[in-house]
Amino acid sequence: MKIISIKYMMLFAFAMVFAACSSDGEVRHLGVTAVKALYEPDNGKAVVLQASASASLYFEWEPSLAEDGGAVLYEVVFDKADGDFSDPVSIVTADNNGGTNHATITHKQLNQIAASAGIGSAEEGTLKWTVYASKGINPVKAEEERMLTLTRLAGFAEVPSQLYITGEATEVGADLENAMIMKKVADGEFEVFMKLTEGKSFKFVSANTGTPTEYSLNGEKLVEGGSTTATKTG
Repeated sequence: MKIISIKYMMLFAFAMVFAACSSDGEVRHLGVTAVKALYEPDNGKAVVLQASASASLYFEWEPSLAEDGGAVLYEVVFDKADGDFSDPVSIVTADNNGGTNHATITHKQLNQIAASAGIGSAEEGTLKWTVYASKGINPVKAEEERMLTLTRLAGFAEVPSQLYITGEATEVGADLENAMIMKKVADGEFEVFMKLTEGKSFKFVSANTGTPTEYSLNGEKLVEGGSTTATKTG
């Protein structure tokens, strides 16, 4: 009896798969309608991002309908203000692993998205966002797009997990592979003991291979890019 039941279950499963395919083997019933309206946040909303871990922005849109009547998956897609979403700067899965028509995106996530769009630290810039709906394949873009203006947090979008020092002013020279790793004493805090030579430059890098993120000093602040000239030997 168990063997017969298992055979029936296998036949049923095969029949379901066959029913979902056309005569030429194409999978059917995976279509979804485009999201017709975006609800939250309002078009053109301006947000000053906060450093608090609990700070977030709520996104909501009209539900899409699936051809098979089942659940739809959603993604919030961000692009530069003049972009067309063919190469978006970021894609964020909706709440409940994509299964609900809303998303709660933290300010820290938005800060990273803004940085990816080229908006500088502590600067204001505008992004474009929309929603894609799908059954896991062939995502369909919403009929509406909206603008979102963000003022980025001061500092870095992503604090490096490790840091190196390199440059002609250092004892290890300017070859990246010879960069000296700094000791991490706390999150976002690193230290190194090294002699620097006056008049020559140095910089910090996030890795000693590939194309790492570079940092330099601007007064007492660490900024992305550039290099720093040692003002004295010591």
